[in-house]
Amino acid sequence: MGAPSFEFQSHSTYSDGELSPAAVVRAAAAAGVELLALTDHDTTDGVTEAAEQARRLGLDFVTGVEISALDPGAQDLHICGYLIDPASAALGEQLRRSRADREDRSERMATALTELGWTIDREQLETRKAAGQTIGRPHLAQAVVSHPRNATRLASEQLGDPSAFLVAYLIEGRPGFRERLAPTVTEAIDLIHAAGGVAVWAHPFWDIDAGPEVLSTLDRFVAGGLDGVEAFYVTHTQAQTELLVDRCAELGLLTTGSSDFHGPDHRQFNHFRAFETYGHTPTLGRLARGRLISEPDHSLRRANQTEALAVAELLLRSRHATPGIPPGPHSDDELREWFREVCFKSREVWVATDGDALRAMMVLNADWIEQLFVEPGYLHQGYGSRLLAHAQSIRSELLLWCFQANTPARAFYEAHGFRSAAQPSADNEEQTASIKYRWTQG
Repeated sequence: MGAPSFEFQSHSTYSDGELSPAAVVRAAAAAGVELLALTDHDTTDGVTEAAEQARRLGLDFVTGVEISALDPGAQDLHICGYLIDPASAALGEQLRRSRADREDRSERMATALTELGWTIDREQLETRKAAGQTIGRPHLAQAVVSHPRNATRLASEQLGDPSAFLVAYLIEGRPGFRERLAPTVTEAIDLIHAAGGVAVWAHPFWDIDAGPEVLSTLDRFVAGGLDGVEAFYVTHTQAQTELLVDRCAELGLLTTGSSDFHGPDHRQFNHFRAFETYGHTPTLGRLARGRLISEPDHSLRRANQTEALAVAELLLRSRHATPGIPPGPHSDDELREWFREVCFKSREVWVATDGDALRAMMVLNADWIEQLFVEPGYLHQGYGSRLLAHAQSIRSELLLWCFQANTPARAFYEAHGFRSAAQPSADNEEQTASIKYRWTQG
């Protein structure tokens, strides 16, 4: 089997890469890559440039981001979001907070290195700041290693390159390391889903050494909604790869892969198509199709009266399949009748479709979202997010009730900017503990 022709991680000068987004795409195409994601750390600023270059070259492109996330068991981990909407307000705000903390943290680590007796090339860092580029640990390491005043000490400590210095001084537990603020893994997954994306745990064995610990951590992340794992990675051994592939098959997860390209001069991640699948077939799901950001995945439209029964059946299938939604006071037949005789005459009914197939539905009654359901089997594919974003585009305020026990739905609405407007109450029609949520424009 030849080298894989997909790459689901790459980095540009918008984070810690060496090349512009367009240059990353050109390098990928020259290496024979056919499907590419740009996954800069905590930013989507380079996605548009990369997508435009991919379009010109005829390369399938996936929108992406690599989110730094905190986990109690393994501290700093990375969750990649694919097929995200780069314009997602909630995602963008969290990424801005993460980048701001990255800058503050970089300064705190720079101060620590200075206190440890190292001289830092501040001009390098200021040049990056002036260009609007982030400063991370690799850049701090470079600013130390390249300064001539450090040459003798670097030689004595055998730290001849930035990567070696980073490991010695800037990883967790080392003297120059400082903690960062970041979303939890579950929060990162929710943000990605709310932006219409797919959440994948990046390079598990880069952060955790032991196989049993990786698997137990994976099980926790799956409970939080994880969609896939970067099982095929440039530093993964065959045994590590097969362990991940087997567990992902058991759990029904996607399996992606990458060489984690950072640039041609990077010490380790300097080539595309440098990882192995060891004879296994990746499970890419809808990632295999790629997506240029100018191409919408789903169509939205106002439903018509003739679709009343189809919309009702979608709602019923979803209700019956969703944990946390108790049986209501009305029978299925009564709900079907309500859709036929009441709903379409007095409410706005919107649907998200894939071709001719209905995938999600939403009922608006003035400023109230009375119903929003996604077809079972199509969660986390952006259908619900697009309906909700549409409602936010045509209303200045939105209200809804959400069952208190329906934790995934509550996280979904909160990720889209909804906030609890009241304590849990049983005053809704179904007399089940629910939370009232409100969203207001701006």
